[in-house]
Amino acid sequence: MVQSDLFKQSGFGRWTKYVLKIKDGGIDSPVQANDEEKILFYISKHGSINNSECREFLNVNEARAYYLLRKLSEKGKIRAQKKGKGRRYTVS
Repeated sequence: MVQSDLFKQSGFGRWTKYVLKIKDGGIDSPVQANDEEKILFYISKHGSINNSECREFLNVNEARAYYLLRKLSEKGKIRAQKKGKGRRYTVS
């Protein structure tokens, strides 16, 4: 699979992770393995994300989207713009 250039391999042994590559506007983009990486990928393509977009993009409920966005924010990977309903997240 890696040799066919459909997947990218990282790590070795029991820590090996394979990431599927897809075409996006002519540029190969990895489909990320976990929800946090998918959110960062979305922000890199669209500039920002809000809770509603996160729910739709990941197909998760409101609580899960809130948890993921808060977790990334606490890690310092994203930062909130505004507060309340107008809150959007961008890459730090």
